[in-house]
Amino acid sequence: KEETDKIVSELTDVKKQIEDVQTTAKDSNSKIDEVQEKLKVHDEAHLNTMKLRLDRDMRRAIRRGFTSKDEFSLVESLHKSYKALGGNGYIDRLFNDFEKLEIKEDILVDD
Repeated sequence: KEETDKIVSELTDVKKQIEDVQTTAKDSNSKIDEVQEKLKVHDEAHLNTMKLRLDRDMRRAIRRGFTSKDEFSLVESLHKSYKALGGNGYIDRLFNDFEKLEIKEDILVDD
């Protein structure tokens, strides 16, 4: 009986520890879900900001008829980030036109 009581007591302790781990895991999963939702909202906002900037900068350069090396590098880098976040469509078509622009060296593009 003494051995049985000891085993039962140990099993009760193990059960309590498992319940504690399950509670902790549930809380952690809830917090992870919350962070993922916030990250999704952040990504959408960032994607929209990049879209607006790319649209503005590329249209300006296309109207101007040329770009600079620095402007091209910046737009190209931003476009890669935009694509990595899932952006596509209209901005891709605009980027294709932007890529065809003449690159003028030593030109300060500031308009």
